[in-house]
Amino acid sequence: MKQDKIKLIIKCIVVLIVVGLFVFGTYKLIKYTTYSETTSGTLSEIEDGVYLQTYNVYSNIPTNNTSVAIVCINNQILTIEGHINIQYTDDTPSYTYTRTRVVNGDTLTVYIPRGTIQRLPSANSTSK
Repeated sequence: MKQDKIKLIIKCIVVLIVVGLFVFGTYKLIKYTTYSETTSGTLSEIEDGVYLQTYNVYSNIPTNNTSVAIVCINNQILTIEGHINIQYTDDTPSYTYTRTRVVNGDTLTVYIPRGTIQRLPSANSTSK
């Protein structure tokens, strides 16, 4: 009788540990996929009169198709893959960048004057 109670207690502890690990894993997964970090600031010219260079990357796997933007932020040239939103303005060229942990889930919104975008030729990527 005493051994049956001990076995029942051990089974309950194992079930509680498994449920606890499942809940913890679900929490960490949700926290990981919903992470986002937003920054904003002013843009610098990449070349004379060019604040944004864009091109698309096409793959034989449609989910790997992506847009790429090249911008100059804080005197550093950055290449950003993801969603590129362009808003035309006559104000100081600026940006808002939202970084996520989802593949190609980043969003870059640029606020620039008309005629300051350089569209580069698209690139093809081969995935195996």
